[in-house]
Amino acid sequence: MQNHLALWFAALFTFVGTPLLASTSLLREIQADELHLSIQQKALSFQPSAFCDTKFSALTCEQQMNIWFSAIEDLFDNGALEESREAAESLEWRELPRLQKVLHYRLLRRTTPRSPQIEEIRRELLSSRGWGELSPAESHAFCRFVSPSFCPSRPGFTRTLPSRQVLKDLYQKWVNLRPVAGGRYAEAPRVYIFCRADRVYPCRALVKDKSGKPLRGSDGQLWSQPILAYSRHQKNFDEPGGDTPGGVHLVDGVMPAADQTELFGRFRRLILGFVPKSQGEANQKKFLPASSQNHSWWREGVVARDLGRAHLRVHGVGRVNHDRSKPYYGYFGTSGCMENRENVYDGVTYIDQRHFLDAVMKAMGKTPSFANEPSIRAVLYLVTLDDEKRAVTAQDLSFLQSR
Repeated sequence: MQNHLALWFAALFTFVGTPLLASTSLLREIQADELHLSIQQKALSFQPSAFCDTKFSALTCEQQMNIWFSAIEDLFDNGALEESREAAESLEWRELPRLQKVLHYRLLRRTTPRSPQIEEIRRELLSSRGWGELSPAESHAFCRFVSPSFCPSRPGFTRTLPSRQVLKDLYQKWVNLRPVAGGRYAEAPRVYIFCRADRVYPCRALVKDKSGKPLRGSDGQLWSQPILAYSRHQKNFDEPGGDTPGGVHLVDGVMPAADQTELFGRFRRLILGFVPKSQGEANQKKFLPASSQNHSWWREGVVARDLGRAHLRVHGVGRVNHDRSKPYYGYFGTSGCMENRENVYDGVTYIDQRHFLDAVMKAMGKTPSFANEPSIRAVLYLVTLDDEKRAVTAQDLSFLQSR
C-alpha cells in the first residue's frame, strides 16, 4: 500500500506540480496549497523528507509540514481514527523543527494518548530552554500545549474584549489602504463580522463599499446577515480545525469550482488569507485604525497564522443540522471556516452564501455574477463583540451607526 501511494504521489507531482506552480499568482499558490493538503490526506505515510519536495516551490518546508499536521487532524476529527493514529506514530519526530515538534506532541496526545513517544518528546521539549530564545509562536505553543512553566509573565496574547469606542472606530474610521500591499486592497470593500466570545452563537456580518459607505439592500435598510465562525470539533482558534480566529483576513477570489457540495454548499467559497508576518506586525497594523493597533482583539489571527492555521474559507453547507437544541440550529459547524446558512429550515429555503457573494460584489461596484466572483477582493475584520449567550442581531450593532 505504501509503495502504491508513493508511486501515485510521484506521478501526481510530475503531472501537475510544475505547471501549477509556474505562476506566482496568489490563486495559484492557494491552489497549490490545497493540492498539497489533498495529497497528504491520501499519502500520510510520507516522512519529513517529503515535506520539502522542490516541485512545491510555492510552499516552504514549514508550510508543508503544517499542512501534513492539518491533514491528520482533519482525518481524526472526521472519524478516520486508525489511519490518523498510524500516521502520527509513524512520523520520525526527531527530524522536525522545534515548533513542529510541539505540534506533533499535541497531535499524538490527541490521536494516540498511550504512545510511548509522548513522554520521550515531552522530555526533549522540557529541555528546550537551552535551545535559545523562543519565537512568539513557539512561546504560545509551548505554554498552551507543553507546560505552564513556559508561559511568559506577560503573555503575548490574551483575549480582551474591545470597548464600544474601539468597535465604532473600527467600523467608522476608513483606513486608507492605498499605501498597503502595493495598493492591492485600496479599492476593496470592508466586511465586518461581529461575534460572541462563545462561537456557538451565530455572528453578524456588515459590509461597506469601496468608498466607505454602508451597503444597503433594495429596501434602503442596512444590509446584514448572520454567519457562523464555530468549529464543530469544539476546538480553539489556535488549533487546526478550531474556531475561525479573530483578526484581519484578506479576501482574494473564490475557489475555481463549487465542488464538495455536502461540505461547502452549492456556491463557490471565498478564499481567506492572513496578513503576512512583519516586524512588530507593522503591516497588520496598517489595516487598522489607531485605537485597534495596540489592542489584542486581532492578535488571534497572528497566533493562528504563526502556528500554521491555513485553508480558511467563507462557504455554505450541504449538510443539515436537525438538532433544534443547538444555539447554531440552521448551521452545521465547520473545521475552522466561516459558514453561511443554506438548505431548508422550518419551511424557509436559505441561500445565504449566494447573498454573501453578491453583497461583496455589489460593494465592489460590480454586477453580481458567476463571472465576477474570481475578481472578488476585500478586507474582512472578525472581532469579538461581547460574551453574551445569544446570536448577534442587527439591533445589537445599531450603536455602530451613532457618533
